[in-house]
Amino acid sequence: MVCAFPRRTPSLHDLGPADQNSLAMKPHEITEKLQLAKLKDRLWYVQPSVAPTREGLDEGFDWLSERIKQLPKK
Repeated sequence: MVCAFPRRTPSLHDLGPADQNSLAMKPHEITEKLQLAKLKDRLWYVQPSVAPTREGLDEGFDWLSERIKQLPKK
């Protein structure tokens, strides 16, 4: 699961495979392949997750929720 804020718009992306035993990429591999370190003007976070078992999903949504709470009020 990759969480990012493109230009103040919160978003959440599940990039993981359907099961944890497949050829899943590690968070650092996703970070490198997507060149996330180059996104200096955006917050981002890679949370390992397995959607069918919900492993890691709560943590990813918790991170996203906290970032949304920190956005400036209009």
